[in-house]
Amino acid sequence: MANKDVRQDILSVATTYFMQEGYNSTSTRQIADQLGIKQPVIYYYFKNKVNLYREVLTSYSAEIGETLTVIAQKPGSVADHLTAMSLYLVNETHINLGQMMHDALEVFGNEDHAEMFRMWHQSYFAPFEGVFAQVENVRTDIPLSNISRHFLRILTAYLSDSHMPTSDQEITETVQIFLRGISA
Repeated sequence: MANKDVRQDILSVATTYFMQEGYNSTSTRQIADQLGIKQPVIYYYFKNKVNLYREVLTSYSAEIGETLTVIAQKPGSVADHLTAMSLYLVNETHINLGQMMHDALEVFGNEDHAEMFRMWHQSYFAPFEGVFAQVENVRTDIPLSNISRHFLRILTAYLSDSHMPTSDQEITETVQIFLRGISA
């Protein structure tokens, strides 16, 4: 197996663990055991668990951001875009935004946390802000950044509760309710 493949395999397994279990509940031993490698191999590619987590957040967020941007630029209505973007996050990603934000505050210092927030803004918030900017008669008393943040907070309930199945209809209804609330 090539070095690039081992590194990518580590990132892939680490992404699954970190996104499902969180930073504190994930160990590099779990990741190594899942891959059938020795723990020092992880440290060969990543200096420590924090650096591995940083790279997971960076690469996974960039991938999600690219997909959200593509969805947001397809032909369709604002509701179509928001629904498709939400369904992608709920059904296709392993992300738990609330857990990820909590872990980042706990794991990274203020400077690193600010860098992570800029990355998340670009990956998660910016595509939604672009869609909300297209809403006719959008309320002007609430900045688009706040509208996006509130929408993602609502969506977080669907992302973090894996014990409660979510239907496409529930997401569609959530989008419709939210859009009515931000229209003037």
